[in-house]
Amino acid sequence: MKREPMQKIGLFLMSVVLVSLIRCAGSFRTTMFQGIAHFNIASQEGSFYGTLKVVMKSPDSLWMKIQGPLGVSLAVIRFGGDNALVYSPWENVVYQGSLADISEMDLLPSGFWNSSQFMLGMTGLLVPDFSMLDSLAEFTSEDERYLLVERNGEQYWIEPKGPVVTKWERCDSTGHPFQKWEGKSFKKRKGIRSPQQILFANRYPEQRVTLQYDEIKMNKPLRKGWFGIHIPEGAQKIELGYKTSFE
Repeated sequence: MKREPMQKIGLFLMSVVLVSLIRCAGSFRTTMFQGIAHFNIASQEGSFYGTLKVVMKSPDSLWMKIQGPLGVSLAVIRFGGDNALVYSPWENVVYQGSLADISEMDLLPSGFWNSSQFMLGMTGLLVPDFSMLDSLAEFTSEDERYLLVERNGEQYWIEPKGPVVTKWERCDSTGHPFQKWEGKSFKKRKGIRSPQQILFANRYPEQRVTLQYDEIKMNKPLRKGWFGIHIPEGAQKIELGYKTSFE
């Protein structure tokens, strides 16, 4: 059904207000995040599982430690703006590059277009981008969630309580989703609702990542030196793409 101009304007304003409320309720109030999760990554290369420690400081700093079965340290990863660094203890190799470069290593969920959205996805505080909002906001009465559709084929399902994003999909030109993020089992901590379970799914290349947070701390002070990575002398350094500022 064709919408009248005033109706389109009203829906657009509703979308903007809704996104503002999501930001105020979640990402803007979360200056620091600390979490420990069990994870499973399944891809064309195989699958593996382990534990993940995540530490985030707003607006653009993220530190993660990935451990495999029996507590074997697989990688320590950090992001600062658009720069990324991975240290692999068992290889004694340092990889440096961008988020896209690191994603190709199959250690992280792929498909996120910038480090900010990746960090929000990992912490469960995903937010629609103001600049990409289409003049469309629909309320799906079946599950009592809002649906926001963006011009680039992205869709956000938003639960009014919070409000919080509970699901995100990116669709191809035919309208079929090829990337997905979903949060489940939301709990409130210091007035901020975030999910205990997070799913990332990607079709090209095929990948499925699940996180189950066992512990989450919101806005707790971080220890001194939390962003550091101990890299032994003699570790090999490999540049993945452009040279970063991590030295």
